[in-house]
Amino acid sequence: MGKACGSLQAGAGAGKGRNGGHRKLSLAVLLYDMESCKDGSPNNLQIKSFTTVREKNGIAYYNGDFLIAKLLKSISKLEIRTTQCNDAVSFNTCSYLNTLSFSTAVCPLMVSEMMPWSSIVRAVRPSFRCPFDAGEYTLKNATINMAALEKMAGSSLPEVLGKIYLPVLRLFDETKQLYGCVKFKASFINTRG
Repeated sequence: MGKACGSLQAGAGAGKGRNGGHRKLSLAVLLYDMESCKDGSPNNLQIKSFTTVREKNGIAYYNGDFLIAKLLKSISKLEIRTTQCNDAVSFNTCSYLNTLSFSTAVCPLMVSEMMPWSSIVRAVRPSFRCPFDAGEYTLKNATINMAALEKMAGSSLPEVLGKIYLPVLRLFDETKQLYGCVKFKASFINTRG
């Protein structure tokens, strides 16, 4: 199980092992969907296609194509607003969870090994670094850096099972104007039965 392979050992007490001890919970993130926001946000970051391939061990690989419609010289702010739902069918089970906002050194943060999305950014071709040239980009065999996600979430990570998460990522350009918006649909799964 690699550091950036989309699976991790998190928390104790998930169940009894053969020796009477506790087994650790092994979590993986599944991204079910990634699409451009359709709420009137600028359409500079256009998701053209997105697929998930999940292996038996729970590791998920993400592939897709997207377009950057105009040059993005620098990112002044990256914001991730997350809604949490108790089930996938009914939106009346959803509520606001949190907002993560980054406004200092965002370009280096995008490629930092310490961030859960670092494996995704490294899987983008051509390379995804500031400044972001206009053009077509491909995402191939990307994963979530679960070790970094575990560090960010801390002890609350085992509590995420059985819920659907709807993060919305918003990027702001060098003039602090909204550049683009992407919506995700995700859940955490236990990769051990």
